[in-house]
Amino acid sequence: MITMLKAFVLVLLGLCALMSQAAETLLYRQHQSGEDSELTLSYRQEGEWVLIASQSDTQVYFSRCSDSGDTLQWQVSGEGVNLEARRQDETVVVSGTGRGGTIDYHFALDGLPWYQALSFALGQWLLRADESDDTLEFWMLRPDNYRPVRLQALRREPSMLTVGAGLRQARRVEVRPTGWRGSLWSASYWFETDTGRFLRYESGALVPGMAQTRIELSTMSP
Repeated sequence: MITMLKAFVLVLLGLCALMSQAAETLLYRQHQSGEDSELTLSYRQEGEWVLIASQSDTQVYFSRCSDSGDTLQWQVSGEGVNLEARRQDETVVVSGTGRGGTIDYHFALDGLPWYQALSFALGQWLLRADESDDTLEFWMLRPDNYRPVRLQALRREPSMLTVGAGLRQARRVEVRPTGWRGSLWSASYWFETDTGRFLRYESGALVPGMAQTRIELSTMSP
């Protein structure tokens, strides 16, 4: 218990330091299961890596990734959770504690990228992809049970999106699991066309009892 508390404090201090030095900090409004909360995202370039910190009401997340969004390291701390995932060549090693107890396993990437901070990685994909490159497969660790899931992203046509009191030129990316699980869940991300900035997220409740989530950009500071 003491070790977990120390780890949480260290991650929280690191988050505060990153936010104070961040090149960009964005505030989002999140609506889930009838409740509203705030979500903060901060980005900072450190050499060849991009550091991304996010904080919700209950958890703190750190990601270290390449400028394309491919993840090297991911950490999460919060109520009953103290977890780290780290890439070693073509394998991701996951260890720590979750709500269900000890977590200790690894999985192979099979030549696919590992995108954990989709709010950054998918925006970079849109900026870098050829016009004919409409689909992408990648791995992500699920934030609810910390198990790997293979996902597919599909790029949609640009459109105007109302965000707050203004209109933004945006492109939607639809994300769903590969295989038969794709019929059970999907989500959409919207990104500003010329910057790749994350604007909105909506998850689809395709089966009864699945919570719907909506996240939208509220404010940002340079």
